[in-house]
Amino acid sequence: MKKVIAGLIFPVLVSGVLLTGSCKNRSAERQIKDFEKETVDTLEKKIEENVYPLPTSAEIIRLLSDLEVGYNLGISNPVENTKKYFSSTKRAMNLGVYGADLSYATLYNMEKEVINQMD
Repeated sequence: MKKVIAGLIFPVLVSGVLLTGSCKNRSAERQIKDFEKETVDTLEKKIEENVYPLPTSAEIIRLLSDLEVGYNLGISNPVENTKKYFSSTKRAMNLGVYGADLSYATLYNMEKEVINQMD
């Protein structure tokens, strides 16, 4: 009878010890995940506080409309400057400027300026 009871108690004790150890590992893993999440959240908040948000194109259009700013003829990049851009990086930057100039002229319905830019 003692052997039967000992035979039943021993596996229960072994499984209890094994399960208790795995619970500790899970809580440690949870703590690590929580710490990593808090660290990521803290970094995101610091980035949001320190990085100046650039306005979207819609915000710029709304701002120009609200301020009732007129079209300035001399503000766009002259078409003659295209011959000055030799490297691929300068060409890429000029493409961005070109796009901004087209958007600016289109905003004020300056068809002549848009056609000049397209040429």
